[in-house]
Amino acid sequence: ASSADAQALVDTIATAAPGATIRVAGNCSGGGLPLSLTAPITISGGYTTSDWSTANSTAQPTILDGLGNSQEINVSGQFQVTLQEMILRNGNAEHGGGVRVGSTLVLNAGTIISDSSALGNGGGVLVSGTPTATLIVQGGQILSNTATNGGGVAVIGSGNVLTMSSGTLSDNLALGPDGIVNNGSDGQGGGIYNTGAVWITG
Repeated sequence: ASSADAQALVDTIATAAPGATIRVAGNCSGGGLPLSLTAPITISGGYTTSDWSTANSTAQPTILDGLGNSQEINVSGQFQVTLQEMILRNGNAEHGGGVRVGSTLVLNAGTIISDSSALGNGGGVLVSGTPTATLIVQGGQILSNTATNGGGVAVIGSGNVLTMSSGTLSDNLALGPDGIVNNGSDGQGGGIYNTGAVWITG
């Protein structure tokens, strides 16, 4: 899938069979976001429109850009979605600035969630599902996001889980309700705010 906005990707997701891998090229900005993912699929970036066989996210990054106006991805339903070699940036939402996870999301190597913000919980990612939700980080990076609580990741509610075996969680900020760091009214969890469960190994 490739288009100036996210519409081609939206259309491809709508017709994808469960278990499919969707390959994405280029920069998808604004229109069509957030992507609503409600089935088990893998979204893989790092391609070009002239080469769909070899992924290289460094040389040919694939970007979902919320332009500061929109969350990039919302994952719901009791399924597993996998992101690999995807860059999600400049997301904005009340909760889960970059991504909201209501089922299971795997962030593989080459995937970066950055420069996103939430007024409430989870600048980069909010993990909160009914009945449960899980974020699995195995090589992904969550960088330079901001929120009132959980600048990088917020895990909210019993039964919701963050599992991190490899990857990077760095330079995220919990600003607190007044948006100012280190004034006595800061938010909680610059990197991770947790009322569920967090498992970090490796």
